[in-house]
Amino acid sequence: MKKKAIVIGAGQIGRGFIGERFDASGYQIVFMDAVQDLIDEINREKEYRVIILGEEDNNRMVRGVRAVSSLGEEAPREILDASVVTTAVGPNVIPKLAPMLAKAVQLRMKNNVTAPLDIIACENMDGASTKLYNSVVPLLSEEERKYLDQYVGFPDAEVSRIVVPIHAEKKLTVKVEKYMEWAIDSTKVKGDLSDVNGLNITPHVDAYVKRKIYTLTGHAILGYMGFQKGLNYIWQAASDEEIFTAAYRALYECGQAWSHQYQLPLEEFMEYSSYMLVRFADQRILDSCTRPCREPIRKLSATERFFGPALKAMEYGIRPVNIVNGIRAALKYSYENDSEAVKLQQMIAEKGAAATLSEITGLPEDHELIRMSTED
Repeated sequence: MKKKAIVIGAGQIGRGFIGERFDASGYQIVFMDAVQDLIDEINREKEYRVIILGEEDNNRMVRGVRAVSSLGEEAPREILDASVVTTAVGPNVIPKLAPMLAKAVQLRMKNNVTAPLDIIACENMDGASTKLYNSVVPLLSEEERKYLDQYVGFPDAEVSRIVVPIHAEKKLTVKVEKYMEWAIDSTKVKGDLSDVNGLNITPHVDAYVKRKIYTLTGHAILGYMGFQKGLNYIWQAASDEEIFTAAYRALYECGQAWSHQYQLPLEEFMEYSSYMLVRFADQRILDSCTRPCREPIRKLSATERFFGPALKAMEYGIRPVNIVNGIRAALKYSYENDSEAVKLQQMIAEKGAAATLSEITGLPEDHELIRMSTED
């Protein structure tokens, strides 16, 4: 009998990365989503195509899939016999999943399910699964919490795969790059996920997560600086000498912080970063400059891709002048179709850049990093 995987978030990452990996591993896949049109399309088609760049046989069909609403009563019941649940919904949506997942835990306990379940938040954020766990626990009784801790794991994860925009006849078709990376924390896994193709189960997942997040600093700089120059795509920004140099120098500072933090070679970080920059420069990947710029307020928070590595660098006596250039670019992001960008500009207009960053990060206005980011 096939093991069952629940993929919450039936968007392009859910289908093109996570769902594709579970299908390649022989799992039964059930998607959950809040968009009814997408749910209906999956249940109508029951399959979709994944186009993988760089492979000779670059078409994979994922078959036998179905979908349910993550907002409906059927969602917790679907998790009753699942082996693994993943999310690909965005960091801001994570806490909103807690009530449904709490009901699923209660249902499994009521039915005396002792088979292990792992819930993995596959998001571009540090400690996403831990955040999800902390959102679920308050909704449970003491007895239910004991059951949760015994049978349900929340391993933190690092995921990396770029989705390529595509106009296809079939709405569910998705195009992805060949490169992918998926690592989870082995110390928090409850079940056996060794059969998931491409999944790296490691006790050092935090280093992988931080390396990914710190590398996203360069991605964001390409986006924010590319937007300022009126460029449409990330590959164009990566091909601009000034922007590329700014991103590379910021990544070097991120790498210094990472190397000190984990006592790992700086060369390992820079090799990874260089490979990421090559990916970003791939002209086949029509990644818009505005995509990595989305939600600039969140991305300027204390643990995110600018202040996170910059503050860590300062702990080790590294002055992050190049990361600061990214912060300055983010502060100028004024894309009218991004509600957070509009709000950010309103905050700056009302109270100034320093006070705005202080409010977002929780750091005092006179903090050295805020002064560096806002002084002329």
